[in-house]
Amino acid sequence: MAYTKTIWSNNSTPPINDINLNKIETGIEEAHNNVDTHINDATNPHSVTNEQIGAEAIGVAQTLVTTHETTYNHDNFVEQTDLDSHTTNMSNPHSVTALQVGAEPVGTTSTAITTHETTYNHDNFVEQFDIDTSITTHTTTYNHDNFVTQTNIDTTVTTHETTYDHLSFVDQTDIETRVTTHETTYNHSTFVNQTDIDSSINTHTTTYDHTAFVEQTDIDTSITTHETTYDHNTFVTQSDIDTSIATKEDSLGNPTNDGEVLTSLADGTRSWIDRTDNLNLKKYSETILKENITTTYQLNPDNGSVIEVTLTGNTTFTLATPTLASTTKSVGFTLILKQDATGSRVTTWPTTIKWPSKTLPSLSTSASSIDVLTFITTDGGSTWFGFISGLDMGVIS
Repeated sequence: MAYTKTIWSNNSTPPINDINLNKIETGIEEAHNNVDTHINDATNPHSVTNEQIGAEAIGVAQTLVTTHETTYNHDNFVEQTDLDSHTTNMSNPHSVTALQVGAEPVGTTSTAITTHETTYNHDNFVEQFDIDTSITTHTTTYNHDNFVTQTNIDTTVTTHETTYDHLSFVDQTDIETRVTTHETTYNHSTFVNQTDIDSSINTHTTTYDHTAFVEQTDIDTSITTHETTYDHNTFVTQSDIDTSIATKEDSLGNPTNDGEVLTSLADGTRSWIDRTDNLNLKKYSETILKENITTTYQLNPDNGSVIEVTLTGNTTFTLATPTLASTTKSVGFTLILKQDATGSRVTTWPTTIKWPSKTLPSLSTSASSIDVLTFITTDGGSTWFGFISGLDMGVIS
């Protein structure tokens, strides 16, 4: 019922006495009880709806999950073995395309380069000296001094990669992890069919008119315009290459300048590299020498910086003196030591190897076991430091 306020004063009606004061206390107690009852009422006394609190109606989430699982056949996504198999699958199980990860399709760059080199006869652009001479001439004429040094390029690339964290975008596992995380966070589950992809691409290219950025004619036109403006056609003659080689090395192919070496690249070209400068590589590979050995065997880093041998009998090792070793240059190599299917093969080591704690290592002898050792010399091969990198290597069972 509605509350009727009473104005109390001395000698008022009703009078201030124990009866009326007790009525007031009773009313206060009832009010407290009613408030407590209301607070403890969990039956939605205010009839709050799910829309008012931003919640889905009962059953909506389950319906969406059921529809999703029915559509995409997720019934089998609950076994750990399935998750493990999918995680280790490096054969692009999601059929991610080059365009989806911001990459050119395979062969696009190679085709453009081949077309360009065929048109302009750039086949002979393989010597670092020619590139340096061309760059120097060009920057002297057009004042591009700061645009062509390797340091500028390295700094720009490093700054870009540091800012945008592109270092982890190079393997399939990273791509799959990022795609999975993104889809989980932003609920892109429905964006994986080809129709959606095609629609998005069409909408984007229609809006921003990117259709003209992918034609081979555009690439050719840009290259032609640049070469016509800066006259690069004279930088590719064989005489330039011959002059560069004659200037840089003697008749035996040895460098005439003490600070430089001529390095063979993977594509068959060669490049001059300053031996006193820092060398910054994104990736590289090392030659592996694999052999079955018994009785005696010479470890020679000149044949490969990674040596993998399988012991088919007891073996005594010797160490060759590397051609690159000196008192100012260290040389090292990794030895992968395998027991054959019989095992129990014993090794004997040169006394010129210095082992940790001055103690010969206790190597694995069980059948097909694998040990990994690392060796390095800093005195031209007179003595070697030997390290155990791993014993009885194998997968976790």
